[in-house]
Amino acid sequence: MSQYSVTVTREDGMWTAVVDGLPRGVIGAIDVARFADVRHDVRELIADLTDSHPVEIEVEWRYLVGNRDVSNEVRRYLDAEEDVRRLTMATGVRNEERLNVVRELAGPLSQRTLADMLGVSHQRVNQLAKAAGVTGHRAAAAS
Repeated sequence: MSQYSVTVTREDGMWTAVVDGLPRGVIGAIDVARFADVRHDVRELIADLTDSHPVEIEVEWRYLVGNRDVSNEVRRYLDAEEDVRRLTMATGVRNEERLNVVRELAGPLSQRTLADMLGVSHQRVNQLAKAAGVTGHRAAAAS
């Protein structure tokens, strides 16, 4: 895996990224309007300049605002943002699987039993059953 150092600054209303570690004679710099595009666009730039694939590239990021190095703060934020993205994806998968369980078990099990199984209220199971398109499910009596 190839490693590069990239310094990101804010200049003239654009985010400017300068790549160090490229082959001799190759200059890599890019301007992007949105900060959210920097990481992706820089990896694509490096891949194009080195004839490699973006996943084969390791980047050490440095962020400068004015004369101040804010790399640690930005890295912590981006790491936290990635954690939230992963959690959001996992939550979506969990919600879909929960609907699948309700779809499959709303007939054989009562809403109260499903509620116990899923760790939610029986009222929530009723909502999930409606969302899952379950009709004719058992009453909330215990089974």
